[in-house]
Formats: sequence, C-alpha cells, structure tokens
Amino acid sequence: PASKQAIEAHLDVFSVFVDETEGLPLELNGVYQDAPVILEGMLGNINDWYANQQTPIVLKGKLNEADLTIEGTAGPLFPQPAARLDISLQAENISTFSRFAGMDLPALTGLDISATSTASGGQAAVENIKIKLNDPQLTVDLTGDIADLTNLTGISLKADIATDQGTA
Repeated sequence: PASKQAIEAHLDVFSVFVDETEGLPLELNGVYQDAPVILEGMLGNINDWYANQQTPIVLKGKLNEADLTIEGTAGPLFPQPAARLDISLQAENISTFSRFAGMDLPALTGLDISATSTASGGQAAVENIKIKLNDPQLTVDLTGDIADLTNLTGISLKADIATDQGTA
C-alpha cells in the first residue's frame, strides 16, 4: 500500500464575537502543514443575521505568503441561502502553495486569481473567473464561469497559455 502523509493543522486563534456596533469581527490564525493561515475582518452584522437579511462581509488574510481577500454580501439564509462574494488571491510565487498541495510546485511568479462566488435559489455558482500567471517562462490567462457548482455543469472556460519552454 502507498504511504499516507498525515495532515497537520492547528488553530492558534479563532474568534467571532459581537462588538459594540453589533458587528461580527472574525479572527482566525492557524497553521496548515507548517504554512500560516490568517483571516481577519467582519462577518456582517448580528441584527442582519437575526432578521434574515443581507449583510456585508469583508475578510482579508494570508495563505502562507499569498494575499487573500473576500468581500461581498451574505444572506438571507432562509428559505434558501443567498450570497455574492468577490474572492481574490495574489501570490508572488505559486510555490507558496506547495504545503497546501502536498507536493512541490514550480517557482512560477505573478499569480493573480479572482472570481465571484454566488448562491441563489438553491444553486451555487462561480462567475467572472480570472486566473493570470505572468511568469517569464509561462503565461496563463484563464477566464470563465461555472453555472452550477453542485453538479459541475454550465462550465465555460477559455485559456490562453504561452511558453517558449517545450518541457514546461
């Protein structure tokens, strides 16, 4: 049998509470496979959640050396959850994700990812997917949408890839 690598993760800080403005600050600070994971910001307003209405979400953080931002709205939760969150991730070098992937990733530079995650009418989707890699050895420009994440249908992606390295 193939050997299995243990996954090691721990949280140093996980805090969500109601502050003096009725906001819900979030602080998460942990480690996954020896890579730091940090997320801080606001999960909206407690009164919005209680009233089952839309509330603003603003989170910023790090996945190892990559910058992560999540901004948008969530709610109402019932009768079906609704959300619209803009997600962006920037990394100077994709090798920063090696710990998360469980394997060595090449040292390609200039990664910029953005997308809008939506939930509405019982369906989850990803719109405005943009993945750009601008390394001198390899450039990638991927755009598209996924209409239904549950069934992985309605996938429309376009990729432009360029390299002058035959083995890349």
